[in-house]
Amino acid sequence: ASEAGSVEAADLVLVEDGKPRATILLSAKPTAATQLAAYELQHYLEKISGGRLPIVREPKRVEGAVILVGESRRSRELGFEHQGFARQEYVIKTHRDGLLLMGHDGQLFDPVRYDSYASLYAAVSQPIGTCYAVHSFLENQLGVKWYLPNESLGEVVPRSRDIVVKALAIRRRPDLPVRSIYPLFTNTERLVFNQWDKPQEFQSAWVNARTSLLYWIRNRFWGGMRHNANHSFSYFDRAFGASHPEWFSTKSLDRMKQLNFQSEVQPCLAAKGFREQVVSIARDYFSGRPEPFPGAYRGAAGRFFSVMPNDNTNMCECPDCRPLYRPGIGAAGNASHYVWQCVNDVAREVHKTHPRAMISNCAYFNYTAPPRGVVFEPNVAVEFCKFYTYYANPNAQLRDHRRIAEFANKNRARFFTTWEYLLKPHLTEWAFPCLVPHVHADDVRELRRIDGFQGGKLQFLYTHTYNGAKPSGGVAQVSPVLDFMNLYWRMKLYDDSTLDIDVALDEYYRSFFGPAATAMK
Repeated sequence: ASEAGSVEAADLVLVEDGKPRATILLSAKPTAATQLAAYELQHYLEKISGGRLPIVREPKRVEGAVILVGESRRSRELGFEHQGFARQEYVIKTHRDGLLLMGHDGQLFDPVRYDSYASLYAAVSQPIGTCYAVHSFLENQLGVKWYLPNESLGEVVPRSRDIVVKALAIRRRPDLPVRSIYPLFTNTERLVFNQWDKPQEFQSAWVNARTSLLYWIRNRFWGGMRHNANHSFSYFDRAFGASHPEWFSTKSLDRMKQLNFQSEVQPCLAAKGFREQVVSIARDYFSGRPEPFPGAYRGAAGRFFSVMPNDNTNMCECPDCRPLYRPGIGAAGNASHYVWQCVNDVAREVHKTHPRAMISNCAYFNYTAPPRGVVFEPNVAVEFCKFYTYYANPNAQLRDHRRIAEFANKNRARFFTTWEYLLKPHLTEWAFPCLVPHVHADDVRELRRIDGFQGGKLQFLYTHTYNGAKPSGGVAQVSPVLDFMNLYWRMKLYDDSTLDIDVALDEYYRSFFGPAATAMK
């Protein structure tokens, strides 16, 4: 308000009658994230207006309005430098000569090729706060929307020969630091696939890696806190099956070889030496040492090392394990105390040598319920697995929220995320699409009321891709169109949990469908 009559508050003209009236200025040596952000800004300003703003680098002198992208000498003169930003934080601010778009970037300065997936992927392997600034500006100030991962069919770009910006002073970061998706790639060319009985028809040619990556970047669902919680013992059979068969539920290498290790066998969490081995591997990881065996760090990312059983409920029932289950509830029932006590023990030991290390696990299968009487170490991270399709029954959602609150309040988990299974129902169930954006809005609001909620992972329906009739070895999201009403709005709510879902939906119907808005709504 104090700037209302100042030069800084005057309208900023970026494009006039389709002609550039501003220049995009970078430092002499911009970060990789800044380079990508500048390309994206140039690309969409041209799509809006037809005017292609030049991108130049310091120390080149610039006449007229200047858009400062990323940290530079000029940004520092305005009081904005990389060191002053928290992780994922960004600023959108008009200044005397133009506009500043800048955020916390990783200090990677390699040249970026805008047309290359490999180059873009390398560029966004570190924090990309300046991209957040640019994409937030394009979306929230200029009205560009990336609804579906296809530029010709899936986005909304307002058309105007003039681009004029009012005074702005925005400094923020996404509301939830953990924002991740699985898998990365998606059906960008067809956007939908419904040949449930012929999965081999799903072609890798329909999957554009660059378009997939840019979709997540543009919606600020890339570059979140590095985090993982996942099945962590997947390669223990190869590493220890022969030397320590007693470490597994089968107690026999020959028997274990007859089964699928991930879906039928579990480690014996009570076996002598087993937990010490897990602690040793975690310490190797946090010390930056090479993997002691291939796949040892499968469940690790950033500050998080996962300690999570295999993907089945066949818990070990040996005499050493049985006493560790809750009285009256054995391996086939609630295994929460058995599993979470192991996680807690590992966390306690690892904390002694690596105070910043976090030990993560999913609340999953028969260890979804909070373990009674266990107080977690401060470095235990819980990822609660949720199936939103169950929420047709309000009691199911209430049960999840109560369980999560118990993890936070009684078990004292200080860091929790959720794994949202947006992939349900499966292809083979001939599912009618479940479109429930209001459920997601209510859910995120409730989760934010529980201390420690940090966001989480969105997993959508995917399948293997084929080159003709031969498997390509990759997987991709099957139907972005069918996932849209759940995946997209969950993304938006993790960025801004105060989002008014009804206003946002009305804008979507109006801008995306035009004359068909009322009918589509």
